[in-house]
Formats: sequence, structure tokens, C-alpha cells
Amino acid sequence: MFEGLLESVLGSFLKKYLEGFSSDNLKLSVWSGKISLENLTLRSDIFKQFKLPLELVFGKLGKLKITVPWSSLGSNPVDVLIEDILIVVSKSYISHTL
Repeated sequence: MFEGLLESVLGSFLKKYLEGFSSDNLKLSVWSGKISLENLTLRSDIFKQFKLPLELVFGKLGKLKITVPWSSLGSNPVDVLIEDILIVVSKSYISHTL
């Protein structure tokens, strides 16, 4: 039950930045605080969300690991580790009209 809730919360947040988020590429060990996702693709509009003058040509994450210290969440940080990231970008040409 808690795993389903956590998967839903993660999905609602990560889907803004990643394509292909599903339970197939998600490994949860909820009570130990370990969450792992593999073989993820960055959304093509990721730089537009941050208003950056870049265009994503290709973006892949090999692994995303999140460690949540449940017993000391208020005093210890949540660790996020990204492994094997490949990003190809091009400069976005934005014309401004007056």
C-alpha cells in the first residue's frame, strides 16, 4: 500500500522531467529508504520548463538513486545520485519581435 502511494508521488514529480517513468523501471525498498530508477529518458521540453535557451536533442539517465532517511528526515538530507547521464543539447534560436 505504501509502495503504491510512494510510486504515485514520485511519478507525479518525476514525470515533469522524465519520460517512461513506470513501475517496470522502479525498484523500491521503502522502509530502508532506497529508491532506484533505471534507463530513463529526459523530456524533450525540459529546458523550456526552466526558460533556458537550449534545446534537448537527446537525454538519457542510466540510473537515479534516492535515499530517504525516514527515521531522521527532519535533520538529515535526502540523497539523490545520478549515474551515467548523457545529454546532447543545441542552442535554441528564439527570435524577439518588437
